[in-house]
Amino acid sequence: MERQDYVLGIDVGTQALTVVAVSLFGEVLAKGEYAIPMISGPNGEREQHPEDWRKALSFAMISLRKDIELGDCLGVCPSGQMHAEVLRLQDGWFYDTARLWCDSRNSEEADRLTSVFGINVPQRLTCSRWLWTIRYRPDLAHNVVGITTTAGTIASFLDAKAWSLGLGDARGMFPIDPDTQDYVEFLADKFDWVASGINASIPPIKKLLPKPVPVGTIVGHVDEQGAQLFGIPIGTPIFAPEGDQPTTLAGCYVSDVDTFAASGGTSICMNLITNHAFEGVHPGVEQFMTADGSPFLMCHVENGSSFMNLIVKMYGALLPDTANPFECLMPLAEKAHVDCGGIMILPLAEAEHGLEFPTKATSGIFNLNGENNTPGNTIRAAMTGAFFSILVSVEAMRKQDIGANRIVASGGIVQSNWIGQLMADVFELPVEILGEAEEGSAYGAALMAIYGYRLLTEPELTWVDFINSERPIPSKTFAPIEENVATLWLMFVTYLNLVKNVEPALIKIDWKNQ
Repeated sequence: MERQDYVLGIDVGTQALTVVAVSLFGEVLAKGEYAIPMISGPNGEREQHPEDWRKALSFAMISLRKDIELGDCLGVCPSGQMHAEVLRLQDGWFYDTARLWCDSRNSEEADRLTSVFGINVPQRLTCSRWLWTIRYRPDLAHNVVGITTTAGTIASFLDAKAWSLGLGDARGMFPIDPDTQDYVEFLADKFDWVASGINASIPPIKKLLPKPVPVGTIVGHVDEQGAQLFGIPIGTPIFAPEGDQPTTLAGCYVSDVDTFAASGGTSICMNLITNHAFEGVHPGVEQFMTADGSPFLMCHVENGSSFMNLIVKMYGALLPDTANPFECLMPLAEKAHVDCGGIMILPLAEAEHGLEFPTKATSGIFNLNGENNTPGNTIRAAMTGAFFSILVSVEAMRKQDIGANRIVASGGIVQSNWIGQLMADVFELPVEILGEAEEGSAYGAALMAIYGYRLLTEPELTWVDFINSERPIPSKTFAPIEENVATLWLMFVTYLNLVKNVEPALIKIDWKNQ
């Protein structure tokens, strides 16, 4: 087999690091993966060690190169979970632990910045984490000379001098002006004013943040240490590190306005590229930026498939040990009626900010009885409830005449036909499933590296034109079914009543002492 030249796409997830080698024609040539441990604590702590990312990339690269002969590496693009707080200290090293997007300790700081900025500052935004560090870890904050993300950290491992971020990842740290493609000056001044009230010796936030750059920008080249650690040739271009949501948009080949890119797994994200600004503050609608600087609105729920998976495992415990619960039970959910036999589930994670439950949200199964208590009904109800959680935010956008004409979906859960159809019916939009998007963020990062490489000889090539030229034909499509849409809307009304009238009472119960 002829050796092919390739680019590398890297993604640092909450559970594993993935790296893919992709040809200039978009073909995945090899893949490596290595698990990353999570540090969890009783007060919402969710952290990882940056050194574990370095180790994971080294081992993932060994796995990628196993049993395959590759050509020349033409570039690398790091990607990773957005909104992390990775602190570079005065000695040049990174602080031992990095706080992740799912760390829930800084809700008060997010609320404070939302009030001061006049726009929604989600708890996960890096600047709200940094404000928490200033308040509760003053000695550490005093020693910090820079703040970056997971993707930015990987770039620094490859080239110690690299200190830039893609526009999308940078927007996950602090608001960016789409016109200047730089951090919003007057909001940075407001942040510094808030921070100075806690600790007047903290440097201005703009001095700590990496420089935002558009997709395809070369931010460094693999240095000698990076080459020794990861087996990537010295001098290989490093293209703008990006966040997992912009790279997921790329991996779904989405760059057109009025298109939702949906990724479904443990959590569900629906990102809408739009020319319309969202007015006011809604906890479930967050404003971010694509890799080329276009604004997009993100709707997100913490709980995606996890409650459905829990139900599958509960029923699966009754099956023989040799049986695969998902293979046995998911077909029953496909056969179940769209109304789930009347069962309604609030599949809430502990913190569902889009529903204004920042902490202690409680899951619940309602209207379960002897007639409808089947695995198919209950599994389907769990997935329906997860989609309803995100529909709350989508409806808030629709009230401002911000809509979409289609959904392009990726992720494990939408590979099931009944879930793809359910998504089309709940959101009343056609759904396209792209089988080629299986590698997700890592593949999207590889596409960004290909784009950066082509810019070297095609400087007029735009990101939108590039993505549109790469987009494959959808492997599956689902159109809304009118009868299902009507049924699900009535169920959604019931869901809203449960969220408004029942869930607040459940939150007040001290379940630990019952």
